[in-house]
Amino acid sequence: MISPRLRQGKWLTWGGKGFWAVTDQALFALSNFALNILLARWLVPEEYGAFAVAYTIFLLLGTLHTGILTEPMQIFGPGKHKDRFGHYLYVLLKGHIAFSLLGSLLFAIAALTLWHFTNSPLTSAIGGLAVALPFILFQWLLRRACYVLMTPALAAQAGLFYMALMLTGLFGLYHFKTIGSATALIVMGIASLISGLWLLKKLLTQDVPEDPDGLQRIAIEDHWRYGRWAMATGALSWVPGNVVFLLLPFWHGLEAAAILRALNNLIMPALQINIALGMLLLPVLVQARGFGRIRMMQIIRKATIIFTAGAFLYWIMIGLFSEPVINILYGSRYSEHASILWVLGLLPVILALGMSAGVFLRAVERPDWVFRSYAVTAILSLTLGVALIWILGLIGAIIAIMLMAMINGIILWAYVVLDNHQNNLLAS
Repeated sequence: MISPRLRQGKWLTWGGKGFWAVTDQALFALSNFALNILLARWLVPEEYGAFAVAYTIFLLLGTLHTGILTEPMQIFGPGKHKDRFGHYLYVLLKGHIAFSLLGSLLFAIAALTLWHFTNSPLTSAIGGLAVALPFILFQWLLRRACYVLMTPALAAQAGLFYMALMLTGLFGLYHFKTIGSATALIVMGIASLISGLWLLKKLLTQDVPEDPDGLQRIAIEDHWRYGRWAMATGALSWVPGNVVFLLLPFWHGLEAAAILRALNNLIMPALQINIALGMLLLPVLVQARGFGRIRMMQIIRKATIIFTAGAFLYWIMIGLFSEPVINILYGSRYSEHASILWVLGLLPVILALGMSAGVFLRAVERPDWVFRSYAVTAILSLTLGVALIWILGLIGAIIAIMLMAMINGIILWAYVVLDNHQNNLLAS
């Protein structure tokens, strides 16, 4: 039996790690929140809409990067490669370089194609992403590595460093009247590179051999076995919440995409906090597997209550104060759409209900089930969702996003129930 003092110490330790995880994600969210708020104030709606569309496309590559590198790292890092994590991270960095160079090449080709055929504001935004992509993803990978090592305080320090660099660069651009979607993205890339290099120095404290004990081959096999599902799942999970930013401009103009992004900015803090807690929850569940499904489900139930309660309180606050908040942040722009936040603000609540189920399925190494759940919602998004956007415009896009999140959560929890049923049958 665990003594009360040891139990109290354990809770204090996890409480501290949870605090730093939330702080890290809060800093990261605040940085991107400030970036979007400032660009929405300083850029005309069409150019801000171009930024929103370009960044949405970047997020698709980001989900692929996460699926093949970062998510498998969170599974194999705290377990299989715990005793040689520095060597393991070195191998992943080589994979990151190959991935990001290919991604930058694709963005560069897309920018040149747009420049040749059109004068769209998208041209400069996508060109900026071609430069910034490797550095932004570099920082993403290293921030997640801090969670594998259960040192979220380190990620939080890097997040503060990144925020200071990024905001300094943005205000410099504004002062010298060079602010734009491309230059803002390049500033993001530079800030990410500097803060990422600082993290790398902290994480790799000793020389790393080229390939100890065939680690590179083992890592490639493990990441492909798990990551092919996670990468496909990431691409499909991108569809319900992001494809709307690509479809809205076709029928309703870049300004509609700017409005949706401006409103979405106000619910991002709640989403980012739950993402931070989810990142901390995953290695905890991986380690809890040794104690059986009952223990894992106890953790999941508590996590779901915490995630959902926080998102619910945020929804009430953002709904009550939506108009004054929009007026303060955006000035006279977008205030006529403030009432929509009573609807869109429910999205973090819906996503919180399903997120813990998704974390559980990843922890028990069932990425194929997570993939199937997102496959259903991706198909619905590209059929029913497209129809809603075409007919109802902005309101249709919001309905589509929320409906897909609800369906996805239901499917994920159905798979959690199925996993527990199968596990009980094996135990009996």
